Amino acid sequence: MSLPDREELGRGLSGALLLLRQDPGAMRFFDISRRGFWRSFYAAFFAGPAHLLLIALQPVVEDAVGVASSVDTTATDSGFSLGVLLGHLCVYAINWLAWPVVADVLCRNLKRDSEYPGYIIAYNWARVVQIYAVALVTLLSGMLFPGGGGFLVFIAMIGVLYFDWAIARVALKLPGMAAAGMVIADLMLGLFIFLLGEAVLS
Repeated sequence: MSLPDREELGRGLSGALLLLRQDPGAMRFFDISRRGFWRSFYAAFFAGPAHLLLIALQPVVEDAVGVASSVDTTATDSGFSLGVLLGHLCVYAINWLAWPVVADVLCRNLKRDSEYPGYIIAYNWARVVQIYAVALVTLLSGMLFPGGGGFLVFIAMIGVLYFDWAIARVALKLPGMAAAGMVIADLMLGLFIFLLGEAVLS
């Protein structure tokens, strides 16, 4: 299966940006099919460079969320550094795969089985926008406010939560509180995976 071309990537990102405005018409930008579902996971490949940047900028992110990492990402030993990098990439892959599994169970309970594929497709493409946005804000915060740019990163993360809420509300056709429940479940899962990864890598 080949990588999505420029047109497919553009449609996915355009649809994601429209979801940020809670535009119901955003869903027509996505290929809501079995093929489109699996191809949406290519978004992890496109978001990868920004994720690597976030790994390098991890101290700024930790300052924003108030979590201190036990992983030494500045180690000079090349073997150890490679091991840490591979560990981060494994956590990254788990993050991309875990939520669709949990969301499937939640969507069944919410009687949103038919909307589930479109939700995951939209969610995956939106993550490209989210990760690059957070990486850009983190980079600029570190450059403009050395040692004190965590607040801007925190605001960006709040924006990501709103983005996720808008996706759940539009793609799953959920009321506001139910959409918020999906976001909280996603957030808790992500935090669990992060802490598990920290424990393994430390």
